[in-house]
Amino acid sequence: MGWINKDLEISDIVKKGIRSLPQRVNILKKAIKDKNVKKIKYYSHNLKGVASNLHMEEIYLLSKQLYEEAQKEKYNKKNIDKIITDIETVCSFIPDYYLKK
Repeated sequence: MGWINKDLEISDIVKKGIRSLPQRVNILKKAIKDKNVKKIKYYSHNLKGVASNLHMEEIYLLSKQLYEEAQKEKYNKKNIDKIITDIETVCSFIPDYYLKK
């Protein structure tokens, strides 16, 4: 993502998106903890969109999996828990890597 530093406006937007990742993941984790399927769908879809816009393919794919699992009439809680753990792991590295350059 070296391209983000070439345009100050784009760089600022991308950095705001990156900074928002931990908060977005925490909100999603709370929805999962509360077993609020409507919010799980909403926030996983939202995270998927942010990841897509920022070209973060791994987060995009995980968010998509989470959204699709939540869409099922009887979703698998273990699958949901694994996916959110994977998202959290990936997201934990991103802010430090991109914002400290």
